[in-house]
Parts: sequence; C-alpha cells; structure tokens
Amino acid sequence: MAPGFGVDHVPSNQLFNQLSPALETPITVLQDSGSKVVLSICVPGLKKRHSIFLSILSIFRKSSNPFRLASNAKFGTYCLSSTSLELNVEIYDSKQAMKVPSSVKQKYFCKISKFPSKINPESAQFELLEGASGDCYFVLTCVKLDNYNVNWKEYLATHGTLDTV
Repeated sequence: MAPGFGVDHVPSNQLFNQLSPALETPITVLQDSGSKVVLSICVPGLKKRHSIFLSILSIFRKSSNPFRLASNAKFGTYCLSSTSLELNVEIYDSKQAMKVPSSVKQKYFCKISKFPSKINPESAQFELLEGASGDCYFVLTCVKLDNYNVNWKEYLATHGTLDTV
C-alpha cells in the first residue's frame, strides 16, 4: 500500500488477502440424477437481495453467476470451468457497510480443483435460497459432460470432498 493511502484505496481483491483468514464453505450435493448435479454452497451471514424485478426474472431464468443474488456480499474471485470451481466471498453486515472495505464481517472460499466429472459451465445456474433459520445458501445446478456413472453425492460421502486432486 502506498504511503498516505488508507484502507479505502485498496482494491477489493488486495484487501481480501489482507484480512483474517477465509473460512471454507460447506458443500452439499442435493441431487445427482446422472446427467445433472445440484450443489448447495452454504455461506453463513449471506443475505438475499430482495427485488421485485429479480423475483419475476428468476421465475423464467436462473442466474448464471452469483454476483447479483446477495445484498451484502462482494466476490473477490469467481471462476467456474468444466473441471473446477473457485469462489471467494466477503460478507458484510449490511449493504451500506460494503462501501467501507475495512468493515468486512467475514470472508469465505470454495475451491474445487477438479470435479469428479466434467461439467458444462455455460449450463450452470445459481439460485440464492433462504432457509427457515434465515441463513442463505447458493444452489448451483449444472450438467455433467462425462463420467455419468459417478454419483457426486456418494463421492462426497465417501471422500469427504468433491475435489479429486
């Protein structure tokens, strides 16, 4: 950081690395139908963005990225490829707190270096669902391109991770 510059002038991705260590997000496989996989990525403290326009739009089409779904999160990294997923999220107490980078409540990461099967990243759809407890979680739905016989739910139960590396 240059002399005379405060935390407010640090780009978000650099600030992301300066704060307390990120916590890993729990991942659950909700469904594996052979050709389609539905994952749940739990990010504690996440708040759903409430908008009439988004509600109407989500009836017809799910989001292909998670950026617009949450009201109190900034994404440091998001990369979904046919073989991997990397997601870094900064959680804030409120939408207003997002304007002050030093007010990050917690940061989380999700990194899967190699999925058990290749997926079609263009087919990926994200939803942000709110549970009865008030906690929100991302639901990622994607289409498998190979290894249809590998059940991701069983793979996760057996290996404790979806990462095959």
